[in-house]
Amino acid sequence: MKRWIIPLLLIFAIGCPKNIQQIPGSFRDDVNIYYPLKASYSWSYLLTQDGSAQIIKIEVVQINGEEIKLSSNNNIFYYIRTEEGILKRQANYYILKKPIAKGVSWEFNTSGFYGRVQIVDILKECQVRDHTYKDCLVVEETLKGQNILLRTVYAAGVGPVLIEEYSTISDKPHLVTRAELLGYSFAPKEED
Repeated sequence: MKRWIIPLLLIFAIGCPKNIQQIPGSFRDDVNIYYPLKASYSWSYLLTQDGSAQIIKIEVVQINGEEIKLSSNNNIFYYIRTEEGILKRQANYYILKKPIAKGVSWEFNTSGFYGRVQIVDILKECQVRDHTYKDCLVVEETLKGQNILLRTVYAAGVGPVLIEEYSTISDKPHLVTRAELLGYSFAPKEED
């Protein structure tokens, strides 16, 4: 499995600091609004890694109850929707979890992954390439033992719009991989 898949698949949850900023209105605690996973939905990204760039596509290919199957460049991975959030099935931890609030953090230790995730910011808007997105979450994930920091920006109604993977081997994190949203399609496929 390529390294760029890691930023798209990680995150678990628990713990809530004292000073948290909730998202106003109907978005508060609806994790599905930040990663809408419905049949035939797809996202295209410009992936930059090791000085080279390529376009990758991620598509929801099947939904079986609460289990969601995605495909990306011949790689398959699964999510599960629960009352608490969206769970990465293979690693058995959440990529998004309630409550959606600035400062909320959670620890995870499962399936060989352990670390901490934190919602570090809630933005009224964010810009990726030439597009401005509304109601964004900035989520940072520290993967201890793997020396990785993942930063994912989720936009309400869209999903991940920016994913960055940093190496934390040295004191200053070094950007290794960057995936910028180029476009997305939420149109259902035509039945034959």
